[in-house]
Amino acid sequence: INDTLVSAAKRGLRVVRLKCGDPGIIARGAEEAAALKGAGIDYEIVPGVTAASGAAAATGGFLTERGKADTLVLTTGTMADPTMRTDWVGLMQDRCRVVVYMGVGAAPEIESTLRSAGLADQVSVQIIANAQRADQRIATCLAEDLSENLQQNQIANTAILVLEFVD
Repeated sequence: INDTLVSAAKRGLRVVRLKCGDPGIIARGAEEAAALKGAGIDYEIVPGVTAASGAAAATGGFLTERGKADTLVLTTGTMADPTMRTDWVGLMQDRCRVVVYMGVGAAPEIESTLRSAGLADQVSVQIIANAQRADQRIATCLAEDLSENLQQNQIANTAILVLEFVD
């Protein structure tokens, strides 16, 4: 993608890179901007609605709520280096929502991590698949049932996971 952006811009073409959601949230926007900058090409970043906001709106809910969810963590279930892991469990606390982008593939690891921390039966997971699309699906379960719930609802991709402690 970086090479395509730079090549087209160097040919004098106006290049518009459309991304789902906000290019500054869990995306490769920074890498693409660095490639353009490194090639001496000016660029403009136009923010969009991040998938987390779209997913929350799809459920009729919000990412933060005064007195209920004061802290919001946006993280990814898939790292560029598969040997690395984010420490989002360390950030989980009461009145915190953790939104996991690309979390479906990491569901077994998410479930296992929460189970190891003794939290699998204390954390609710809201699964929002294909948010804001005609084929949108929403499911909720405890973290200990995440993989099973994804399988039962045949959700294999394009989903946001919202984790928080059960009330």
